[in-house]
Amino acid sequence: MDIGATLDFAKTYFALGPDGRRWARARRKADARSPNPLKIPLFDNADERRDLLRKLVVCDQAFQVCIPAALPPDFVRSRDDLYARMVPFALVNLLVRCSLLDAYGIAYDRTAELRLAMLMLFQREWNDVGDTHDRITALNAADAEPEPEPAFFLLWHISQHGQKIAPIKGHPDFADLYAYVRQRLPQIDPKDTSEPLFERVAAFSLKTGYATMFPRIPERLGRVIPLFARWFYSLDELSDYRRDKAAAKPTYFSTLRDPIAEMRRATAACEDLIRAEAPAPERVLSFMRYLAEEIVKAHETGRDLEREVFGGSPASS
Repeated sequence: MDIGATLDFAKTYFALGPDGRRWARARRKADARSPNPLKIPLFDNADERRDLLRKLVVCDQAFQVCIPAALPPDFVRSRDDLYARMVPFALVNLLVRCSLLDAYGIAYDRTAELRLAMLMLFQREWNDVGDTHDRITALNAADAEPEPEPAFFLLWHISQHGQKIAPIKGHPDFADLYAYVRQRLPQIDPKDTSEPLFERVAAFSLKTGYATMFPRIPERLGRVIPLFARWFYSLDELSDYRRDKAAAKPTYFSTLRDPIAEMRRATAACEDLIRAEAPAPERVLSFMRYLAEEIVKAHETGRDLEREVFGGSPASS
């Protein structure tokens, strides 16, 4: 590692809160023990490395704001486990979603990134709670006036405290999308594995993130959002493919004979449109190719990237 990279990592380490510094130390130890540590090509380019590390600090700040210093006594997860589960997830989402903005020449500021990071913390917790509880009940609990039962405590806390530092007033697209999901969620069959539902859910998630960043979703993203969302969600479904199969969890990808081929088709279609329309396509395409190939390699070798990157605290594994 050259001196520039060493200084960048050192500055970032001291910019993180105590949870982030513990996570960084545990992550470094885990990587040193691993026979196949992840190689992140963004680290090789100084500008891309600094952008990644700056976004990590943003996600760390979101965690410090949204996660209480003292968790309830009957809360089964530690802050270290929450950090290891939530912050890398938020970071990957910021990198992917913002790289598309960079490719299209759409400017955003740190406050927009912070709002997106807070949404990603909420989404991670909502997804996890939704594996064992009713999702509509969980969403209602997040908006409740009194503090809800322990299972929904963290969703409620993220929602309440996130809005204090990054209010979404003045973001009409987000308000419309939030109202839409509250109306339509009860109508969705959790066993529906159809391609149209997969596409709608993927596009909705991507739009919600951008609606958090901007009052109105930039028009330049209109044509690419459906294809980019399909590609992004294909990565998620392929990375979870074996786990979902083992758990008998119905997904669109679980119905496919060749999920890798489907993901490659989604990648190629999205790349073609970005090359045709984006002023700086390589700002996102190189990252897309890296993520797609890493997910494919992990699928082919049986490597569980979900657990390695977004699992529990590395210190406890």
